[in-house]
Amino acid sequence: KVGSPVVDGYSHIRIPSLLMLADGTLLAFAEGRAGGDHAKNDIILKRSADRGMTWDPLQVLDDQGADSLNDPMAVEIRRGPNRGRIHLFYMSFPEGCHTNCVKPGYGPESSRNWTMTSDDGGRTWTAPKDITEVVRRPTSSFAGSPGVGIQLQHRANAGRLVVPYRQGPLSRVQIYMLYSDDGGDTWTRGE
Repeated sequence: KVGSPVVDGYSHIRIPSLLMLADGTLLAFAEGRAGGDHAKNDIILKRSADRGMTWDPLQVLDDQGADSLNDPMAVEIRRGPNRGRIHLFYMSFPEGCHTNCVKPGYGPESSRNWTMTSDDGGRTWTAPKDITEVVRRPTSSFAGSPGVGIQLQHRANAGRLVVPYRQGPLSRVQIYMLYSDDGGDTWTRGE
């Protein structure tokens, strides 16, 4: 066998994050990889308005050249402020480096955290926004976690958006959450 088949322009599509919107639309986020985990990964999306029977063409949501984009994670606001908005979170690593070699802090040798939003069911997206200093502490070197976020429905924190994270360095990874009580206008880092 020589090489791998190329799908939608990528040799590997990994780390999926599937979000079903309130109207049944499916958003399938993933890393579009040129190779392995530390390759020139893009954040990509396929959208289905018929619960997965057919899929729209692939959208490249973010391509940062040689840097590696990882761990897409999304949440839809289903009630309260900004209802219907989708928040996408992901992280980046400088070219040639990943969790094992990024430096703590917010400098050029550390990882970065990004967010984008869509107000039309994932058809169009805002430009990426760097939210590294909101997402992780300055003593950490990376923060990410693939999957989906949730919106709480019951009790005192009903309406709160919750997004799970892990932060490094690898020698002492910590689990925590990012949360918002105002429809994603502001985010707070949990303990």
